[in-house]
Amino acid sequence: MQQLKGLPTNLPGADELAKRLSAYLVQHNHFSGQVWHTHKLEEFIEEEFIQDHSLAIMDDLSGEMAETNAYFDELYVEQVTISEAPESVVATVSGHLNGENDPDKPFSGDSIAFTTTVTLERVAGRTAFLSPELDSGGTVDDKDYYDPEPPDDEAKPSSP
Repeated sequence: MQQLKGLPTNLPGADELAKRLSAYLVQHNHFSGQVWHTHKLEEFIEEEFIQDHSLAIMDDLSGEMAETNAYFDELYVEQVTISEAPESVVATVSGHLNGENDPDKPFSGDSIAFTTTVTLERVAGRTAFLSPELDSGGTVDDKDYYDPEPPDDEAKPSSP
């Protein structure tokens, strides 16, 4: 691998250079977007991005929320998968939106299984993107509240 020659010995590391370069570009109005300093996109999306955009996700899930009688306030991310294409990076996020049942009404669910797709269209190289596009959908998760149908062999009466 070729090396650059004549660099100062006290040159900061790559992370510090990236922070300084992005700060310079923002300060001098060469970049007006949002800067994400991260090594692992999956972790950043799970720990920061989804939480920062939880209201947009809840808005997308408002129809499912209306099917219940719960007050929703907890968004849990269970999995983030990243797929890359030449023109974009797509993060698929799955998890649950959990709430508290209204005790004055009959129970009709307090959890929604959701999937959110975060699409980042590339604008420069591998790491510069347009504003993220979010699309969320889900269903009321009632698997823990209703007994499953018995298998066919259990449903038939036994013969003497």
